[in-house]
Amino acid sequence: MSKLTNLISALKRASGEVITEVSALDKWMQENRRRREAFLAERVCKEDFVSYIRRTMELKGKPFEQKLQRMVAGQDLTLGRLELAVNFSGGVGLPFLTGDAYIPTPIEEDAVFYYFGDLITQRIADAVDSLDWPKGVMPAAERLKLIDKLDAEYADLMGQRLAIEDQVKLKKPEYPERPP
Repeated sequence: MSKLTNLISALKRASGEVITEVSALDKWMQENRRRREAFLAERVCKEDFVSYIRRTMELKGKPFEQKLQRMVAGQDLTLGRLELAVNFSGGVGLPFLTGDAYIPTPIEEDAVFYYFGDLITQRIADAVDSLDWPKGVMPAAERLKLIDKLDAEYADLMGQRLAIEDQVKLKKPEYPERPP
């Protein structure tokens, strides 16, 4: 009986150690998520805000750029054709503001972003210049790098936790199926 008592005692100690290790991993993971959220919750400086506006203009203008590329790629770009178009037809005849619509139609919004994105960005930057922007904050690019590191650390911690769980799980014994 004392052998069984010793085994149960050892099992309790071992399970206590496993619980302690898993609890420590859980705390590190919670701290990791708290730090990540803190980086995301901090306001950006004006320069970073303007860079997000600039990227938005690029994203919103990209579809129009692609339309222009398709439109020009489908044209006869020979010297003779272009000379005739400019000298006798009033210009190349591409729908510069509507992308691929040759019929009269309003200017497409993505054309405005494509052609005037830099101007819009600058006007927004000028408009928000007088707002109270935080000083001395960590630039967004640095925060994003730290967030990537935190995410990698979190994945490692989660891997450690899952490995412990896999080691602790007891496999259920397989019983042969009953004959019919």
